[in-house]
Amino acid sequence: MKKKRLIAVIAAFAVVVALPAAALAQERDTTPREEVVNNGRSIERIKERAAEAIDRRLKTLDRLTEKVSQSESMTLAHKDELFADYVDAARGLTVLGADIEAATTFEELRELVPLIATDYRVYLVIAPKTHLVAISDRIGAGVPHFEEALAKISEKIARAEEAGWDVAEAARLLNEAEANLAEGARLAAPVAGNVIGLDASDWPDPADATLMANREALRASHAQLKAARENAKAAIQALRDAAPDGAVDTAVTDTVTTDG
Repeated sequence: MKKKRLIAVIAAFAVVVALPAAALAQERDTTPREEVVNNGRSIERIKERAAEAIDRRLKTLDRLTEKVSQSESMTLAHKDELFADYVDAARGLTVLGADIEAATTFEELRELVPLIATDYRVYLVIAPKTHLVAISDRIGAGVPHFEEALAKISEKIARAEEAGWDVAEAARLLNEAEANLAEGARLAAPVAGNVIGLDASDWPDPADATLMANREALRASHAQLKAARENAKAAIQALRDAAPDGAVDTAVTDTVTTDG
């Protein structure tokens, strides 16, 4: 059965450049601070709500740990740095939970409960930066494979031109794809390094603006990589269209197709 290698590589790159909405969305940091008023609610109820808030964050940290552990594209250095953040946050939240449980007055709870959000920023800093690092590294790992595919298309266009075919349109589309890919890679490359060092103390300034700017960089990168994919596919089709009576299959069979 024939499989179109280059088209498969280019189509697979759609997975690399996909940006899940959740990964680029601003996450909301919630904590039961509104409960910490002496309005008839019991201290035990306040503690219960605080424990629930801490438990949600610990579960989120567990999910992030699993996500990063399973990533095949994230660099080891980035994994280690994120794991350290997760461990520190989980340890701190656990200690804070014990302090809240030991509190005996509303005054103590007013001081302690808001720290669930402000001292750790699991949803406003840790989770968003993890998503951005993952996307940046995934693009970085995928770009070389796409570059190899474009190089093979370039070789086949050159061979077709030597054979006397008019491949001007295929060459133009390939040049566009190469430019799109280079720009997409350039936009995504610095994102991981820009955000990975952010911590709770950086919220809101500079973390909010930094995360937003790098989300936008990845959106722009995604647009360029999508254009690269479409132009590469169009270049393959233009090369086929330029070839007389299936001669393209003879010229590019070892790259575009394979018998299996």
